[in-house]
Amino acid sequence: MKTNKKVKKGFTLLEVLIALAVLSISILGIYSIQNMSLNAIASSKAKMFVIERAYDRITRQINFPDKAFEETEDYNGTLVHYSFLKEASGVQMVQKVTMTVSTDQATVSFIYYEKASGSSSGFGM
Repeated sequence: MKTNKKVKKGFTLLEVLIALAVLSISILGIYSIQNMSLNAIASSKAKMFVIERAYDRITRQINFPDKAFEETEDYNGTLVHYSFLKEASGVQMVQKVTMTVSTDQATVSFIYYEKASGSSSGFGM
């Protein structure tokens, strides 16, 4: 006795379409995560650049306190703007300096304290 049963081998068109849809959605998810990662890296690089410029400028300001405070500098094709705000700190002969460094991609502010200009050289005398 022979039976005429056909043995199906392979996938139906519907199964292939469902598999392609699942694959497409998972690839889009991976692409989205990769895109977010690349944006975070670019943002981090911009912030690190501004922080490096800020540390350099703080060092210059401490060593050369008579230099202009408001300034825009072209650093390898990137415009960097520096601004300083000096105000009383609440401690006699010490002033609070807020320095803001910005580019078109990132901004950072630092606060440091320095001897108030115009005060005598001896503290407490």
